[in-house]
Amino acid sequence: MLHARTPDAQLAAAGAELVQAIFFNARCEISCEAGDAEDLDELTRKLAGVRPIAEDLMVLSRVLGDLVGARRVGVRVARLAHAMCPVFHVDRVLARVVVTYAGPCTEWLSNDDADRCALSTRARPTVSMDAGMRPGAQLHRARPFDAVLCRGAAWPNAREIGVVHRSPAIPHGTNRIVATLDPLE
Repeated sequence: MLHARTPDAQLAAAGAELVQAIFFNARCEISCEAGDAEDLDELTRKLAGVRPIAEDLMVLSRVLGDLVGARRVGVRVARLAHAMCPVFHVDRVLARVVVTYAGPCTEWLSNDDADRCALSTRARPTVSMDAGMRPGAQLHRARPFDAVLCRGAAWPNAREIGVVHRSPAIPHGTNRIVATLDPLE
């Protein structure tokens, strides 16, 4: 499921600021409760003081928490120079929200375009980049700031509905700022 969001100049500037970081990878747990100033401050610190992205992630954590009934969410924000998960797969989680603040964005397939038998698995970790994509399939791409909700393998009846997705290729010399949110409870 995709929540298309309007491009936001403040978030774009914040993403551009993090792209310039020499190394960047932040992880923390945050409350899904509104107004948790302590979590907002901690997340802002871990994001090198870039508050607009921290505020955005706090809002998205509340939405995810409401959707799946979680009280806490694990947040990871990373600066990547290469695709983290370049082959099509279904995450082994209940659900995950992915937001790209700079660089290429998450790619996914509709259920009809996915060949689930050909997906990368732990038993077959090395497959071609397009394995799992039926011939003639349409590849969907998120835009910057879109919130992509990926139902995972732990979602009820996920065998048929877990979102088949992958990280995008990142052109040489560029970087991607991506955030993932996972319900913890």
